[in-house]
Amino acid sequence: MPANNSLHGTATAARSVLLLANNLECLVQGSTELGYHDLCRETVASGKPSLTAAAARELGRSPPKTIMSVDLFVKFTSLPSDVKSKWESALSTLGFEVEFHPDFDSVTWLGGLLPARMLAVDPALQTNYGKLPIIAGFELYLSKDSAHLTTSMGRTMADLRLQCLAAATLASITDGKYEDPQEGKSYSGDKALKIALKHIRNYESGANQTGARWYELFESWNPTDEP
Repeated sequence: MPANNSLHGTATAARSVLLLANNLECLVQGSTELGYHDLCRETVASGKPSLTAAAARELGRSPPKTIMSVDLFVKFTSLPSDVKSKWESALSTLGFEVEFHPDFDSVTWLGGLLPARMLAVDPALQTNYGKLPIIAGFELYLSKDSAHLTTSMGRTMADLRLQCLAAATLASITDGKYEDPQEGKSYSGDKALKIALKHIRNYESGANQTGARWYELFESWNPTDEP
């Protein structure tokens, strides 16, 4: 299925979603007027560090409203010093090559939207996710013994897939537990991955019927100004 071109707008707006570096805190819970990625894109284009109510008004939009989110938690004793590379390696065994934003560092991470470049290498996944690099992300908040991964309205199916698999693989590489507050249950080891894949199948099974967006195309980690 092709990416939804209506979400790209001008070349500047299309590239701006790729700039979500470490200190960009897109602390939004979605909006009835704009989708998750749209809010982040406009925040970046405005040159503001986060979409506060005031920033939203300056953009001519209503402030973000609290809406339904998908939340996952991982509980662990500690994070490995090379968590980024281990996390990417674990994710890349599951049908996609995955690269988190180059500036991501768990030690200095302040919380916010963590984007990733994804490329479907499993032919079975290319039907829905295409053969070109795509961008996906989730909000990540870290403490010394836990991680909170969340997505909100406007997310793509790629965002949800990445969120679920990221939680399960983080639990695996930290010998921790994958906790799903929606179900009130926690899992570890191979069971965590099985549950994550089950959730993904449930989310994806009705995506076409509901008109959900599957993905947005990735362009570059280093967008340049328009000539």
